[in-house]
Amino acid sequence: MVGKSALNETTHRMRMSHLSPIILVVWMMFMLLHKSYAQPRRNSNKPVKVAILGTYHMIGKEGGGLFELDVDDVKSPKRQQEIKQVVSSLMTFSPSKILIESDYGNNFYVNRYREFLAHQNEDSLSRNEIEQVGFRLAARLNHPLIYPFDYRKFLDSESLQGFINTDDHFSDEFDRWMTKAGAFFETVNSHLKTHTIQDHLKYTNSEEAINFHHQAHLEFMRYGRGDRYAGVDYNLDWYERNMKMFHNLTRITDFENEEERILIIVGEAHVKILKNFIEDADYYEYVDILPFLY
Repeated sequence: MVGKSALNETTHRMRMSHLSPIILVVWMMFMLLHKSYAQPRRNSNKPVKVAILGTYHMIGKEGGGLFELDVDDVKSPKRQQEIKQVVSSLMTFSPSKILIESDYGNNFYVNRYREFLAHQNEDSLSRNEIEQVGFRLAARLNHPLIYPFDYRKFLDSESLQGFINTDDHFSDEFDRWMTKAGAFFETVNSHLKTHTIQDHLKYTNSEEAINFHHQAHLEFMRYGRGDRYAGVDYNLDWYERNMKMFHNLTRITDFENEEERILIIVGEAHVKILKNFIEDADYYEYVDILPFLY
């Protein structure tokens, strides 16, 4: 005969066996809810604002590119005052991070910026736009770091040029395009010589200038015959570079920080494609830089 205590224990176990799955589900739901509120989450309703300052290479022919501006000395007293005005204007955007056109993971400019923060000697800045604009702006905003985001990949222009040299039709097309491009850059050269750096940056960040740089790559997309995709192959490197630059932007962005605002300082040829990526990504909000240059 089973004792009363043993019977009560058996009954208790049976009840618990029925309740335990319910308790387990409730416990799991509690833990999931607790975790979701306890851990930081990206606010999908508030995308991170990103602006792009497209610049010319202030060091001139050492900056790379198909066409180079006939730049004057950015360290002359006149140009230095103009640079300071640019920085003061960009202060109104108040970015929380500044990204520069240097290889992601390369600490060369990171270390140089730390040195600059230590002594604040503007005469020590090199002539490139990374230091002249990026370092000055970051320092005035009391940023502890500057953020390289580039992915260096040089275009295979030799293969494209080899195709152009052996195809009469596209050789003529290329000559026509180069004549058009040459005229455009003569205008840009003249504009830089006769305007302040801030006014010139307004021009280089205008829709006209941004689209022209992009049209060069679209022009070359047409170049090819049969199983030769000369223009496409040339652009694969260009698009890979820009896609990886965009990916590096996502690595650097703090999506949990509701105050995150990013300024990218990059060569003007990159603006169109990076702008498209940013505009299409629902986690970013593209901000036109032009209003901040007035």
